[in-house]
Amino acid sequence: MAPCRILSTILNNDDILSNSLVYIRSKKIKGIEYAYLVHSVWDEKLNTSRQKTIKYLGKVSHISIDSIPKEFQDIPNVRTFLVNHNIENKINVQKEHTKIRKIFFNLLIDGNLEGAIDVYDTYSKSLHLSNFYDYILKIVMYEIGDLWKNKKLEIAQEHVASNTANSFVKTLTERTSASQQGCKIVICTPEGEWHNLGCNVLQSVLQNKGFKVFNISPSLPHDSVVNYILDVKPDAVFISVTLAENLSSCKRLIHKIESKSSVPIAVGGLAVKEMKDQKLDAIVSTDDLDSVSSLVKTMMKNQKKPKPYNKKS
Repeated sequence: MAPCRILSTILNNDDILSNSLVYIRSKKIKGIEYAYLVHSVWDEKLNTSRQKTIKYLGKVSHISIDSIPKEFQDIPNVRTFLVNHNIENKINVQKEHTKIRKIFFNLLIDGNLEGAIDVYDTYSKSLHLSNFYDYILKIVMYEIGDLWKNKKLEIAQEHVASNTANSFVKTLTERTSASQQGCKIVICTPEGEWHNLGCNVLQSVLQNKGFKVFNISPSLPHDSVVNYILDVKPDAVFISVTLAENLSSCKRLIHKIESKSSVPIAVGGLAVKEMKDQKLDAIVSTDDLDSVSSLVKTMMKNQKKPKPYNKKS
């Protein structure tokens, strides 16, 4: 899912004359509904009201109570929007997710794999596999990464948490028998990218959905990745990039693959989610894992005319 971003400067207190003038406005773009927290301001010169955007909230389907700044959460107009869009009913679920994340965070930091598996088994009825990864594991790992970057977590603790998370994903993946007949997917990282938790999570989800997955992460020479793709002839390739410093390497890998094959390519990962000015010649995926099957189908549908698979060309 894409993170919220501020579209305009937060309004000064003097601008907010009445809470009744603050509300959520939605707009449909290509069939998808997006929401904005806005403040209606009277323009004396034009003798009309105009809207000031306080915050862009993203897709309506992805809004949570946490998307809205605390000072605006209890405003009647805002609460009405949440009720009308069935978001109020999600608030208790979100509180439950927060509780689970706190438990899961401590288990990963402590290296308690058995406890992490128990948490998943306990909540798996309400949180199926891809949801658990999206709403619990992914957010917890982002938090751990931020704590490490800000020197609030020792690198040894970060390593224990990451290794436990990888073991957790591997355990859940092994519960699903690998398909021998589904669409073939190759998952990789660009050369120099050694973080592959995202690849392992993607493998777990795709395999659970019946795809035949070839996970060749982490870092391999780009020629090796291309040769493997030419051998396996997959229906799609997914590239995961965690560190922004590896985006240039990712671009080179995409170029090498496209010079030899017409296989559709999707790129995702933390670095892709946070990139601003760079462009990638591939499908950029920042959506939730639940939509990955639809993404694969779209990739295959829009696939270009195949090039001959030739390693020497």
